[in-house]
Amino acid sequence: MSILTMASTKGGAGKTTIAQLIIGVVRARGHSVAVVDADPNRTISNWLTYLSDLNVEISNVRDENQLVSEVRRLNARHDLVMIDTAGARSQMLIYAIRCSDLVLIPTQMSGFDANEAIKTYNIVMGAGGMTNRDIPVRVVYNGYVPKTRVSREVRQKIGKHGIPALKTRLHQLVAFKEMTFTGDLPDTGTPAAQAQLLVQEMQDQGLLPFLAQYRQAS
Repeated sequence: MSILTMASTKGGAGKTTIAQLIIGVVRARGHSVAVVDADPNRTISNWLTYLSDLNVEISNVRDENQLVSEVRRLNARHDLVMIDTAGARSQMLIYAIRCSDLVLIPTQMSGFDANEAIKTYNIVMGAGGMTNRDIPVRVVYNGYVPKTRVSREVRQKIGKHGIPALKTRLHQLVAFKEMTFTGDLPDTGTPAAQAQLLVQEMQDQGLLPFLAQYRQAS
């Protein structure tokens, strides 16, 4: 139903962390999820293998020529297909973007990360032009520190390039860092609330249509 690609030309932006949070919220709402892991590091695959109770179908893709057919196969079976890509510009990234219904670009709070987010956005626009369609794209601010100059400057730089960003920002919280050690998703407090708000905002903007369809049917 919905194909979502986590994209960044830079490692360490938070692609896998944000993917984990979205998967957790969507699965908790009773929707089926599949993950296409196109990152050679296989971080999200290892996490999902460890948390088998999430019941998420995993497909590791190493060849970009297999990516589109695998995504189509999973999309016919699941509500959400999440594609996690490597933190670099590659042919695999472009293939993933071209078959997506939504692209999220995580960015940390630094000038370097903002520059890479802009580069990634331009790649999305170019990939959309190849397929003659507009691919929805949103920046997700990660490691956000409110009321700081650096966070304000990153927002301004992204905004000057006309790149849409989600209002929900993932703050620099210990619970998100702990996920890299324990694998456990936050289920209480601010971290859990931010994960819920992130998914809810995408639903409200119509970026994850299957959520609205299920709400209307219920």
